[in-house]
Amino acid sequence: MVLAYVQKTIAEIIGVEKPKEIGLEFSFVEDKRMNEDEFFSMLEDLEEEMQIDLVDYAWKFETVKQLVDYINRHK
Repeated sequence: MVLAYVQKTIAEIIGVEKPKEIGLEFSFVEDKRMNEDEFFSMLEDLEEEMQIDLVDYAWKFETVKQLVDYINRHK
């Protein structure tokens, strides 16, 4: 559920039709389709949905896997 929601959120931001195309290896740092403002907006949306603090830990998230693992460990 967490991965699917994260994929859907990212896909909406970067304009990908099929959220499943956003794999665990998707890099917020290397993939230039999401700017910093969009990244923080995504984290805020996920915070609200998952009821977990993410923005303060943004520096920890370079990939989708790191973000999903963090959410799964802390929710």
